[in-house]
Amino acid sequence: MPPTRTSRAVVQTGPRRLELRELPVPDVDDESALLRVEACGICGSDAEQYAGILPVRFPLIPGHEPLGVIERIGDRAARRWGVDVGDRVAVESLIPCGHCRACTEGRYQLCRGRGGMFGHGYVPLTHPPGLWGAYADYMHL
Repeated sequence: MPPTRTSRAVVQTGPRRLELRELPVPDVDDESALLRVEACGICGSDAEQYAGILPVRFPLIPGHEPLGVIERIGDRAARRWGVDVGDRVAVESLIPCGHCRACTEGRYQLCRGRGGMFGHGYVPLTHPPGLWGAYADYMHL
């Protein structure tokens, strides 16, 4: 059994409140991947999220414009995305359900399959596996 791994992550606990935490690195199933984050862009919505203007549920890991290397990936995810371990990738900010009409048309911002907009950097830590944002060493895809 491999040793338990952790990831450093900047966790936003409320408006203008950030903490550095160690969080467990999740297992990867057939439909998911683990990204080793190398960089993350910052845009206007990051500033609004930090200030508490955007309606998000805390605590969460900010960061929705990541670049990194695929560290681990499930077989179905590798086929679906056309990437493999070691590939450097930029990540789609929004996480589509893949089934509703908006998602099948590539309009992920209109997805209703996940109950509204669902994206990296906006999902609370309480939603497993928790590493949804890119202000961390690793991010779940």
